[in-house]
Amino acid sequence: MRAWRDGTPLDLGPVRRQAVLAALALRPGLLVSHEQLLDGVWGAEPPKTGRSVLPSYVYALRQTLDAQGTRPADSVIRGERGGYRLTTDGVRLDVADLAQQVDDAQRAKTAGDPATAMDRFSGALALFRGEPLAGLPGPFADVERQRLSQRLRTVRVERLECLVLLGRFADALDDLAALSVSSPYDESLTALRMRALYGSERQAEALTVYQDMCERLREELGVDPGEELRRVHEAVLRRDDVRLIGRVARPRRTVNELPGDAGYLTGREAELAQLVAPSAPGSVSIVTVDGPAGVGKTALVVRAARELSAQYPDGCLFVDLRAHSTQRRQSPEQALQRLLRSLGAATGELPSDLDELTAVWRAATSPLRLLLVLDDALDADQIRPLLPAGAGSRVLVAGRRRLAELDADRRVTLEPLESGDAVSLLMHIIGEERASREPEATQQLVGLCDGLPLALRIAGSRLQNRRAVLDVRDREVR
Repeated sequence: MRAWRDGTPLDLGPVRRQAVLAALALRPGLLVSHEQLLDGVWGAEPPKTGRSVLPSYVYALRQTLDAQGTRPADSVIRGERGGYRLTTDGVRLDVADLAQQVDDAQRAKTAGDPATAMDRFSGALALFRGEPLAGLPGPFADVERQRLSQRLRTVRVERLECLVLLGRFADALDDLAALSVSSPYDESLTALRMRALYGSERQAEALTVYQDMCERLREELGVDPGEELRRVHEAVLRRDDVRLIGRVARPRRTVNELPGDAGYLTGREAELAQLVAPSAPGSVSIVTVDGPAGVGKTALVVRAARELSAQYPDGCLFVDLRAHSTQRRQSPEQALQRLLRSLGAATGELPSDLDELTAVWRAATSPLRLLLVLDDALDADQIRPLLPAGAGSRVLVAGRRRLAELDADRRVTLEPLESGDAVSLLMHIIGEERASREPEATQQLVGLCDGLPLALRIAGSRLQNRRAVLDVRDREVR
């Protein structure tokens, strides 16, 4: 309890006397009976002198609060039959200022003016100085302390919501983290934190926060999330900007991670047509390409992906699973973490458990239409967790095995190039004029490469620094 008169701090005396003043000041203008004061300040241990103790407390308070020479009839504290009343004339109470600031803030917020509302809520918070009624004894002070502490928390949360509506998500998240630690079961805080994370383009983290709260509620309290939190969760899944942050968010950056086109592609017109053919609407289309090493699987799926990219506005992603690479094979967990960050759905820590990562990935991709290329895949177990959930998405998978256990819409098997197509590819690399000078050597070199595009490209690149096809052919044979 603190008080001032004309800007000068006043000494309110012992805490019991302050508790009597609090019991009057928190009921401004109302008559507070002697019994209410005794019960509120002393509780189950009333003073032995009973109500006769009250005049001495009130007298000391009048001496402190009133200007010198003020009569009892004109005092801030008026004695009436059966009790006392704190007058409101000429008295300013911080709880009244608090109510006014909060009312102004809520009106501004309702009117669609979050900036003014935030200023008013900030002014309300400035009225608090630590714990309300700190150190005051008695049941009345205990109850009011809890009520004012709850009011403080409500004001803080409403101010944070204004920050979210203003797009100041990072500022909101700093305070939300501290509040969430002290209120681990507060669903409204969790909902607001999810909205701030979503506004920061951290959709996956918002969904992880929801899953964590669900588990906490079920395991520790045996209940499911309430309607408000479920609605926010659904809005995050749908990317409902208006519901979550009060406006349409700025356009998200379109992600395109497709590697550079491998260049000249010949003899694959039929296979390419299968890869780019329309897929069934409302589902995730999976097309696999298999064939031996060096047959041109990567070049084909990349070419197909580039032709399809305009149909997938939410992103085109590429993952080299490195099943047969000299580098370490990429696990589904590693691939999922990279994919989530590529989409901008996660910037902080992600779970390491495959089931949890898969759930986050599917939730993040459910509203999206994506094109995903998975290169050098080993088996279906490596692929299934990576499949996006968004209807209309497409997945192109390249690998040496046919992957019969994967539920694919179409399967394309690449064979080595026919002789004519192989010669065409080699001629494209070394030049038609040069190949025409030594047609037999060119044909023999094509035969040595078994119609494999990779071998033809390697041989062709060497020929670019040699004078004759036959020289290289001889070297290759030897």
